Amino acid sequence: MTIAKLIICDVNSDKRGDFSTSQCSWAQLSNCDGFGGQAGGWDDSSSTATILGFWESQRHVGEFMKSIHDEIFKRNNQESTYNSCSVDYFELISIISGSNVNFSHGGLFSIIYCSGVTNLDKFTRDQEAIWNSPRLQQSGMLSAHIWRHITLEDNYMVVSHWESKNAHEQYLRDMSLTLRPQACPSDYVETISSSIVELETLWSIVPNK
Repeated sequence: MTIAKLIICDVNSDKRGDFSTSQCSWAQLSNCDGFGGQAGGWDDSSSTATILGFWESQRHVGEFMKSIHDEIFKRNNQESTYNSCSVDYFELISIISGSNVNFSHGGLFSIIYCSGVTNLDKFTRDQEAIWNSPRLQQSGMLSAHIWRHITLEDNYMVVSHWESKNAHEQYLRDMSLTLRPQACPSDYVETISSSIVELETLWSIVPNK
């Protein structure tokens, strides 16, 4: 799991069912060489669908895109179910916890986007010294990883997988009291945004190994 493919689709509320049905039709991914799994769901504050696919390398992703991707995409008519779609690729730079994502568990993804990181050393030190230890100690966290954009090298995302919304909310409460006063990420990150993605278990695809 060295490459993450981030897919974000803007979906009208009346098309959510159609989109979800189409998203369930990507099961052929499980047989692709180098595929590490895929999970996704709905942003808890909008009708945005977020999907993360994991691959061993950029070469494996490229082979999939050249082979069966277009065939599946046309067959499931997914393009008609969303207004817009963006795709970005990230490389794994740090494992906070768990070498893999547990695709069968459900739960939620917390994704923190950091754009325009002007001081990589400070960003890395803060992750290790301030943020990582509390994540590891928090009950209900299943895995967490730090990723860097393939082409926009000052853009990062921190993805953590939680077994429940309650577990993640408890972490946020603890973090607001003890961690935020210690860090000033705005000093070295131009833009920080986040999303909470409640995972749809029917969208999860496990590699056939």
